[in-house]
Amino acid sequence: LAEFNIRHKFPRAVVRESETLKIPPLKGRRDLRRLPFVTIDGSDARDFDDAVYAEPLNDGAWRLKVAIADVSYYVRPGSALDLEARLRGNSVYLPDRVVPMLPEVISNDLCSLRPLEDRAAMVAEIIIDKDGRRQSVAIHRALMKSYSRLTYDQVQAVYDGTLDEAGCAVP
Repeated sequence: LAEFNIRHKFPRAVVRESETLKIPPLKGRRDLRRLPFVTIDGSDARDFDDAVYAEPLNDGAWRLKVAIADVSYYVRPGSALDLEARLRGNSVYLPDRVVPMLPEVISNDLCSLRPLEDRAAMVAEIIIDKDGRRQSVAIHRALMKSYSRLTYDQVQAVYDGTLDEAGCAVP
C-alpha cells in the first residue's frame, strides 16, 4: 500500500456521506423484483455487481435482462463520494485484501446484488432472435432482486449435463 501510495482509508466526510444512504424507493423505477435474476461469479467473489435473467419468446427468440448495480444513484457528481472515487480511480485487488474504490457500505452492501435483497439497478433489456442477432435494446432504472448466487463452475456443470438446475448430480 505504501510503495504505490494506495489510498486505503476513507476521509471522514466520505464515511459520513455513505452512512446516510438507503435503497431507493420504487418511484421512477421498474419493479423487476419478481423476476428470478441470478448472479454468476467466481467461487471466491465477494461483491456481486451484475445479474442476469433470460426467457424464451416466440419463434426461438430470447429476452435477456442484464442488471448492473446502480452506483450512480448513490455517488452523485461533486459529492464527497464522487471526489474520493475519482482520486482512487478503481478498486485495488491484492493477494490478501481488496482496497475498494467506494466504502464497503456501497461496494459490499448497497451495490452488491446479494440473493433475496432488493437492490437498485440499471437494467439492459435485449431481444435476441433465433439466429443470435440483437433485435432491440432498452435501458432503464429498476428495483430488482437476485434469487441465487451461482458460480462459473456450477453453470458449466449444468451446461455439461453433470448437474441439474437444482444443483443435484446427474447420473
